Amino acid sequence: MNGFAPRVIAVCVVCVVCAAACGFGEPNSPRRVSEAMSAAARPMYPVNEPPRQTAAVSESPPDALAPLTPPSTTTAPVRVDAPLSMDEVLDSVDARFPLLLAVEEELNIAEGGLLSAEGGFDLTARAELLDKPQGYYRYDTFNSVFEQPTPLWGTTFYSGYRWGQGDFPSYDDDLRTDRGGEVRAGVKVPILQGGPIDARRAKLQRARIDVDLAEPKIQLKRIAFRRKAAQLYWKWVGAGQKLSIARSLLDLAETRNSALRRRVDSGDLPRLELIDNERLIELRRAIVIAAERGFQESTILLSLFLRDESGDPVLPDAARLPPVFPEAASPHLGSLQDAIDMALAWRPETRELSLLAERTRVDFREAENKLLPKVDMLLEASKDFDRAPETMDRTPAELAWKVQFEMPLWLRDARGKVRSTRAKLSKIAAELRYARDQVAADVRNAVSELVTSHDRLVRTRESLRYAREVEAGERKSFELGNSTILLVNLREEATATTAALEADAATAFFQAEAAYRAATAADLWDSSHAPLPPISAPDRPPNVAGASTPN
Repeated sequence: MNGFAPRVIAVCVVCVVCAAACGFGEPNSPRRVSEAMSAAARPMYPVNEPPRQTAAVSESPPDALAPLTPPSTTTAPVRVDAPLSMDEVLDSVDARFPLLLAVEEELNIAEGGLLSAEGGFDLTARAELLDKPQGYYRYDTFNSVFEQPTPLWGTTFYSGYRWGQGDFPSYDDDLRTDRGGEVRAGVKVPILQGGPIDARRAKLQRARIDVDLAEPKIQLKRIAFRRKAAQLYWKWVGAGQKLSIARSLLDLAETRNSALRRRVDSGDLPRLELIDNERLIELRRAIVIAAERGFQESTILLSLFLRDESGDPVLPDAARLPPVFPEAASPHLGSLQDAIDMALAWRPETRELSLLAERTRVDFREAENKLLPKVDMLLEASKDFDRAPETMDRTPAELAWKVQFEMPLWLRDARGKVRSTRAKLSKIAAELRYARDQVAADVRNAVSELVTSHDRLVRTRESLRYAREVEAGERKSFELGNSTILLVNLREEATATTAALEADAATAFFQAEAAYRAATAADLWDSSHAPLPPISAPDRPPNVAGASTPN
């Protein structure tokens, strides 16, 4: 019975320690992972074809080019029958595109890793209860300790309580305490290895960099997805224009067929003219079918980026096709070097590699620190309470210190990690050098594409104006009996071919504009989707540093 009460006390202390340990934790839970996205897309319905239009292409003169009007800053409800704008598509990408939502979870993942790394500095509670009721030596011991690691030079503070009563062997007599037990507190300080940096602090630094890394990863994908969405949007508009051109050409042949039939029946024209026109009708119907297929394909591809509130793909109705392309302003790009400087300042690739270099430098410092011997200094104070009369007096306070030394003789693990991380830094430095060259090349290529595509569009529109004049003159000559149906058909086909080329040129120009915005990372600093103003490089964002290799 003499040892029963202390055992009960020890069990109670264990319970208190466990309860205290459960109480220590993060008061605010980390950000919850967003809900899962829609499981499956809705069934695809047949693509609606665009309505027949009599006007094949815009007849705006090429010298009437003006910049696009920036979108209004006020949000208004979108009419379902209003022409689909590129802004609406890009807003859908930002809000509901699944792959962008997926990459945005990188931030949650990184924040979870940061919370886990911060857990390395949590207060730790340990307890041990030993009871030997049977045997030559019968005794009871209880030991508990709280440890608090800190980022201050790797210092660890600890405190604890222990109790030991009974018949101890001489070699375990240090387990004995006075009846009130012993309270102790101490500190452990690393002198060399683990002082400037240790595993806990290295993990925490890497986790913080990972949080910063999430931003350029998200930005990189966002730029790519917005560029793809914009290019598919303009492809959809161009396909709709080409389908309207093909249908207009078919309408001309079908309308003329009735007049030709009357003239053949009256003997004014040989029957061969009617047969040739009917051949032409069938050919143009085949062209319309091919154009319909091209429009359907572009509609389906665009639906991957245009989504409703629930995140399901939306097949844009043909009634929402813009009647004509917007007028293309002549690009005033300013200094090419300014554009390159702006891209180098804002493109996420360079920032991502710079952060990767910073993360690798943390690994390098940790590996380099492991080349040092492990020398730890410990300082501890303790005091016993409630001495039993028949035992040795243990109540005076005690103060002790000791030094621990440990070092692997060959240091192959540390030397290998130093060599590996130094090589990684050299690799990242080379990649960063190439990334900057790639950014400059992307900007030069985008500028070249934008300028040449605009020139191509201007020339094609001028050619279309001439083709329409020739077609109108040939048709008038035919009505006066000075031409043949063959020549009229050739003029119509030449006009339609030029109109289709103009639609292709307009598509290429607006796609080039989207590529230029992506190359200069304009969406990160310019919230409008209008053509870019003359370039003046904005302030460089912070933390765009080179990946230097340590000596």
